This record gives sequence, C-alpha cells and structure tokens, in this order.
Amino acid sequence: MRRASSALVVLAWLAFLASLGLPAVHFQGVEPYMGWMAAWAIIVKIPESFSDLSSVLFGLVGVGNIIIVFSPAALFYPGKRLYKFIALFYMILFFIALAFYGEGRAAGYYLWVASLLGISAGFGLLSRIVPDNNHLIINAARRRN
Repeated sequence: MRRASSALVVLAWLAFLASLGLPAVHFQGVEPYMGWMAAWAIIVKIPESFSDLSSVLFGLVGVGNIIIVFSPAALFYPGKRLYKFIALFYMILFFIALAFYGEGRAAGYYLWVASLLGISAGFGLLSRIVPDNNHLIINAARRRN
C-alpha cells in the first residue's frame, strides 16, 4: 500500500509537470496561456495577495504551485503530521481551483487540477500508513535502554 500511495504522489507530480507544457486557459482574442505561463502569472501575484479574501486564495494557489515542485522530496521524510498537512493543503487548493476558474479552461488546467487531487490523495493515504515520528523516536529511545 505504501508503494502504491508513493507511486500516486509521483504520478500526480509528473501530471503537474506535464500540465505546465499544455494550454491551460483561453481568453477571448488572446492566444491560450500555456500552463507554465499561468503558473508564473499566479506566482508573480503572490506579493499582492493580501487585499481581499479572493486574492489571498489566489495567492495560496501560487504558493501551492511552488511547493508541489518539491512534493516528491517529502516522501523521503516519513511523518504522519507532514503527510496530513500536505494532503489537507492540496485538497483545499483543489477546491479553490475548481471554484475560481471559470470559462476558457483547457487540457493543461484539467491535468493541473487532477495533479492537485492526486497529491492530496497520495499523501492522505500515506498519512494512514506511516507511523508518527514521535512513536519512532520513543521506540528508538526504549531500544537504547
């Protein structure tokens, strides 16, 4: 089960990378934004993301796009709390992405949203399998004595 959950995380990460190279959003009269262009536009807006609730949520998506790049590294640090946090964070981003983006969605958008859901599901499953770090530390201390 751990291998399957880890594989889900890696596949979702690869889907995120693939979404960067696909058309993501179409605007009227403008060529479609590629995934990397849309991601960059969101990241650039992060410093401006404190004016109202919608811009804060928009900024969270930008932060999520940055963090997802490093998500496979979390597989090397098994911790139930970390995995739960990542799963919850990306589930929230999944719902934000569904709520905020209206018309003009393209293949890259759908792959990106699927990658958010996959990362959330993979780490959610891992959080149920991996023992908490505190138990590991306590057991190691008991073995020494």
